[in-house]
Amino acid sequence: MKQSIFTSTILCTALVLTACGGSDDNTSNAGDTSNPPPNANAPIQNGVLNYSVFDIYSENEVGGKNGWGRIDIAFRNGSFSETKSTVVGTPSYESSLTKDDIDYATGNNFFFAMPSDLGIQTIAASLKILDGNNLEFTYPNSDVRTMYNFVAIDISGKGKNVPNPKTGIVTDLDNYTSYFKSTNYAYPQGSVCYVANSKTNKPLYAFYKNAQRDQETLEQWLADEKNTTIRVNGNTQPVQIQNVIYEKVGMNNELPAVRYQDQLGIYHAAVIYQGTRYDATYTDGKNFEAPIANSDLSKGIVQCDLYNKVAADYLAEQMKLSYSQQ
Repeated sequence: MKQSIFTSTILCTALVLTACGGSDDNTSNAGDTSNPPPNANAPIQNGVLNYSVFDIYSENEVGGKNGWGRIDIAFRNGSFSETKSTVVGTPSYESSLTKDDIDYATGNNFFFAMPSDLGIQTIAASLKILDGNNLEFTYPNSDVRTMYNFVAIDISGKGKNVPNPKTGIVTDLDNYTSYFKSTNYAYPQGSVCYVANSKTNKPLYAFYKNAQRDQETLEQWLADEKNTTIRVNGNTQPVQIQNVIYEKVGMNNELPAVRYQDQLGIYHAAVIYQGTRYDATYTDGKNFEAPIANSDLSKGIVQCDLYNKVAADYLAEQMKLSYSQQ
């Protein structure tokens, strides 16, 4: 299954995750409905952020179809709620979810471990709506904060992209072309997707228990990374490994970690925890996770798979139709 922002990856996604603007210094409180955000199209309205994400999963039996789960999410000052449901598929979406995952976040002299199904609830009490585009969490009993930025994009009338586009918006219609086989899709009027990105106030590695992992060393992981590729302006290129940093992190700085940047400036990272190497994300405490203005359609591909209700309801109907035709 793919990872979605505010589920295991988030902390992605990943959300998922991509790059926008924003400021750590913004302390305005959009939760006060007497002072609504000036932008009527802002993702956060009257102190509330609502969006939906979809998660594809495989049915258990041999030759089973791919099912879809839907997660409807709401954030307010000091609270978080989500509703999981099955769009199509047997068994239910919730029964397909991994129950024992754990989110980890670590850096210089700090380490947090939170069960994935409780982690967001654990930090929800510290949630602050900053303005129409930004919200912030503080990790328990610490001064470590993560800010999330959301940018709204109107996708009314949008269908699937041409194969291998170099610019434009990519939604789940494009991410799963083998599932959505029609050529006549068009999101209805009022459809909006949100581009999300995060940054922290301190350098931070984030990973989760069921992330890609191995018994290899960090040096072996970095050597393997040299054989990977990334997409640059719609083209596949060998990754260029730059600015490699080895360091120790954790409560007592006992955990080996490594990170590098590719030719786009995006960080790739790994951490050794309890003898196992985990793939991780890294934020430098200053910039958004990906230093690319990926909400600018003219600069490249915009991954946009968080949806308002209009767009989500449309996608759900297309999932049901495609499922019936498998």
